[in-house]
Amino acid sequence: MTAAPHHSGDVRPIGLLHGCILDVLSDSLWHVETDLAVAGIHAEDPSPAVLSGLERALGGGFTGLRGAGVLSGRLGETLLLSKPPKPIRAGAVLILGLGQAESVSAETMRRAAHVAADQAARIQVKNVASACGSEDGAGASASAMPHLWAAIAGIEGVLRTRQHVRRWSFLSRAADLDRFAETFRTAFNRAIGSTSPIC
Repeated sequence: MTAAPHHSGDVRPIGLLHGCILDVLSDSLWHVETDLAVAGIHAEDPSPAVLSGLERALGGGFTGLRGAGVLSGRLGETLLLSKPPKPIRAGAVLILGLGQAESVSAETMRRAAHVAADQAARIQVKNVASACGSEDGAGASASAMPHLWAAIAGIEGVLRTRQHVRRWSFLSRAADLDRFAETFRTAFNRAIGSTSPIC
């Protein structure tokens, strides 16, 4: 396991949740040296942008899996690659189903985040990096607030009872990093019901 994630992008701190550092990072998910990289995909997307770097490393393997119905993207579905190929820098990769894009809600994001946290705790990793939409994460938007709040709520219960993960980095596009971090920080403070991080 890596002692701490290594990356080439900028980082913005969010807070501390049950001993786990939350931050926002501007980098490609596949360039971050972390214990576990989590990539969220939607059910109807035949070629998710978030998987483009992994798809190149695998020589097109995921296109075949999608076509064969092995990886549908339904909500809560997971596929764990314990030894991803180079140049992927993560120790393991978790592909996480987010369901239909038009059906995404705060509740579906909470459920998906809980599944990701549960898997991270199960394999006892210390560092996690996650991205949805594209491999360099999501853009900044006020409409993202409920989803970010829900994602925090989804991982909180797992972090509270199984304190393996020590850092969780959420990927953001570089151009949106500061706005995304501000939105995420506000969601974090609302989620914990305080402006002070909980330890």
